[in-house]
Amino acid sequence: MRYMSDASYWVYLIHLFFVAIIPSFISNWPIPSTLRFLFVLIISGALSFLSYHYLVRSTFIGKFLNGKKYNS
Repeated sequence: MRYMSDASYWVYLIHLFFVAIIPSFISNWPIPSTLRFLFVLIISGALSFLSYHYLVRSTFIGKFLNGKKYNS
């Protein structure tokens, strides 16, 4: 739970970028909109948490957002 709590602000900030970009790549896919929605939801969530883990958590950005710097 601590990890999710620390990641929440970063995910809040970055998810909008992914939610705006991903649909433009899949708009022409011949699948129902519900499946496209689920695809965007899962991929944007995964990319948000992966970016937090590898690009933010153990850097100065993580220290700025969370007040503590973690070693990966």
